[in-house]
Amino acid sequence: MSNLWEKILSELRKTITSEEIECYFEDMTFLSEDDFELKISKKDPTTISFIEENYCDRIHQIAVSLGKSPDFAICILSENEPNECQSKTASDSKNKKSVRSNIKLFRNYTFDQFVVGKNNQFAHAAALSVAENPSNSYNPLYIHGPSGLGKSHLLHAIAKKLIDTQPHLNICLTTSEEFTNRYIYSLSKNKVNAFRNDFRNVDILLIDDIEFLSGKEATQEEFFHTFNSLHSQHCLIVLTSDCEPSKLKRLEDRIVSRFQWGLIADINPPALETRIAILKKKAEHKQINIPDDVLLYIANKFKRNIRELEGPLNKIIVYASMNKRPIDLDLAKRCLKNMVSDETTFISCEHIQSLVAEQFRISRKDLLSKSRSKKIAQPRQIAMYLTRQLTGMSLPEIGVAFGNKHHSTVLHSIQKIEKSLNTDKQAQAMIQSIERSLR
Repeated sequence: MSNLWEKILSELRKTITSEEIECYFEDMTFLSEDDFELKISKKDPTTISFIEENYCDRIHQIAVSLGKSPDFAICILSENEPNECQSKTASDSKNKKSVRSNIKLFRNYTFDQFVVGKNNQFAHAAALSVAENPSNSYNPLYIHGPSGLGKSHLLHAIAKKLIDTQPHLNICLTTSEEFTNRYIYSLSKNKVNAFRNDFRNVDILLIDDIEFLSGKEATQEEFFHTFNSLHSQHCLIVLTSDCEPSKLKRLEDRIVSRFQWGLIADINPPALETRIAILKKKAEHKQINIPDDVLLYIANKFKRNIRELEGPLNKIIVYASMNKRPIDLDLAKRCLKNMVSDETTFISCEHIQSLVAEQFRISRKDLLSKSRSKKIAQPRQIAMYLTRQLTGMSLPEIGVAFGNKHHSTVLHSIQKIEKSLNTDKQAQAMIQSIERSLR
């Protein structure tokens, strides 16, 4: 096994549950590693897309923290696939412009796999329009909505369709965090001109989670000039965010105003019928028959976002397979009993913050502040820990929700609380009490 992969697994075990490790990582096998990518294979191919969506960013962050460059790629293959990463674009012919070779596409993020409902039909139509006619489209296209509703899916679907239909185009698909990391890396290596050449000589720029540029003044300056350069050349720019441009915080007004030049499309949480349709689509893709009453049960219990739906579905499938039992409502309830209650309501980060603040007799504003006093820091760490345990939010998302803290700060807070839970019975009782209040 690769020393790097061993270290990544070791770090993952610190941030996710043993159940997640068992479900998604125990059947993985190291294939190869070089300076550019890590290849691993997985026996069960049905969960690869879920892992790519929910864990690959974290794996990449760990790899970078261990000394790999921001361009380092993580490639997950099923055992039946050739030893070649499908998340990359094919190489160009000599007569075509050089397409970036490290564009990472989630294989199931296509327009065909996107379930359209009233909550997302406008954003879907806008995304399909720019993918079919990028030279005569809204520029920029700005898609916004809460986490886990399909913004990244549409961004990847645009890239996939353009690669399939117009392979001569030079396409860059990235996240604002990766943009920032690559910029910082270029500064440290005195390669800023190469960085600018990468991002300002593309035909299509697709950036996910643009809100993470918040507060990063030097990166915002670089992005501003990159945006202007591409827009003046009529190159298509598509951005996603968790909120509309006017509500972006700590982002320069001149950047916000440019986001409003083109078309703004929102995505909202899916209705019950759409959630059921999404579950059916995912079950069909996995070629597994799930009874309608089980789909209804999941859809009724997990209402916030699409990502939240797939986790329970995967858990039921793995649980049934491991116990060699048919999937039925009784099995689903037994399997998900620790994830839902009889009167399940969505537990939001804001609700957790408010309850923890009330418990410690401080304000929610204190939790979001920069204060490092023990009176504030400990409740903040507990709130971050509970948010990680009880919601589907990633470390960077939790950081933003707690006043734009860095994801490493969030990770440190979670690890500190986990350590105290192993030795401090008073801390155990207090956190269990807060959890009961939340549920």
